[in-house]
Amino acid sequence: MEEGTTDKICENDIIFIYANVTDEKGTTVPDADNTVRFSVSGPARLIGQNPIKAEAGIGSVLLQICGGSGEIKLTAEADGLKAASMVISL
Repeated sequence: MEEGTTDKICENDIIFIYANVTDEKGTTVPDADNTVRFSVSGPARLIGQNPIKAEAGIGSVLLQICGGSGEIKLTAEADGLKAASMVISL
């Protein structure tokens, strides 16, 4: 998962989250179809199917901000791969 720049995140915002299956050089593996499991803690919830099968090496999910303040921790995991996490501060 990559952290991008964002404007202010507000309650009820919905954000696309992408998890790339990469090789040891950090390049997305275009034929990877791993099953990616997302988990979230903090004032947010996942929307849609979870886990999801990666397509062209990318798994995606929608994240809805549920309000409040603090931090949201999002983690993506797939069998046989290193997990990745990111933190969004509200």
